Amino acid sequence: MTIEKSEPLSGLLTWGKVIWKASMPSDVTAEELRAAKLLHDSHTGNVRVLLEQRKLAVEFNAQKVNTLPTGSDESNLSPHDSKNGIIAGDGTVPVWSAQAQARGLDPSAKGNTAKGVRMAFAQHGYNHQFSYNHPWTRWALLYSIVQIAQDAPEPSC
Repeated sequence: MTIEKSEPLSGLLTWGKVIWKASMPSDVTAEELRAAKLLHDSHTGNVRVLLEQRKLAVEFNAQKVNTLPTGSDESNLSPHDSKNGIIAGDGTVPVWSAQAQARGLDPSAKGNTAKGVRMAFAQHGYNHQFSYNHPWTRWALLYSIVQIAQDAPEPSC
């Protein structure tokens, strides 16, 4: 018998929210930021904007490393928030997003009931990109294919 083990949480962290950092005057308002003119977007987490009323260019940088803040307790990590926006996930998808398909079946899954959902697999502990290499995913897929085949109407000849 083989027991499949989960990867450690520290290898499966992802962004729950993106936190942007910039050096700018403390009195800049939300309205000024919304009205700012985009000067440059690197598409890799660096954005430069012009606060036109102040004639001031500001560069924003997003956190690029998905690591927990120093002193964080991995065993008690919030699935929704952390000091730096990094939360539990599968390296790509945050845990709260992956839980969405269980709405209506799992009382802990937040949001309105997902229509038509009859089965949800609560799985974690493996990397998103390589999920089909993991036997838990392959078993869930096989189960789903069998259920679809059973529900399919018989072809008429």
